[in-house]
Amino acid sequence: MRIAYAWLMIGVLTCCTAARAEIESVGGDVSFRGRLVAQPCGIVTDSIEVEMPPLNARELEQNGGKGPPKAFNIELTQCSTSVLSSVVVLFEGKQDAVLSGRLETRGKAKGIALRLLNGKDGSAIDINQPAKALDLQTGDNLLPFAVHVEAQKNPPVEGGDFMANASFKLIYQ
Repeated sequence: MRIAYAWLMIGVLTCCTAARAEIESVGGDVSFRGRLVAQPCGIVTDSIEVEMPPLNARELEQNGGKGPPKAFNIELTQCSTSVLSSVVVLFEGKQDAVLSGRLETRGKAKGIALRLLNGKDGSAIDINQPAKALDLQTGDNLLPFAVHVEAQKNPPVEGGDFMANASFKLIYQ
């Protein structure tokens, strides 16, 4: 009797286990999205403020309509050159209506615009146009730039405070 009972239990367990293995429930879809970025450097700061020195209108006239350059840097950190080894910087902003390639200013000062410069060789950088490629080194990097005030030919320069805004993009190569 015990043997018959044992065989009965084995049969019931086998039947239930087999039935359980064949039960299928309704499921759904799973979607995965991502983006792998080949960005070889981190940016130390994404907001740079450049304080322009006071400038006299006579200085502009005496220096061919150009003020002295004010240097600034874009700081990069933990750069790896194993994937990409250079970077092009694109400064974007509102172009001056009179001086092509220069950044428009706003404020009380009139008749001026800002010219961006490559900090290594002093060459001009037009707003909304990519600058020359700069080589990256492994580790931390400073990307040197400068800016100076340029006077428009007409109308005459008027004194006062001014400001301008541009954003920058890094295009790794």
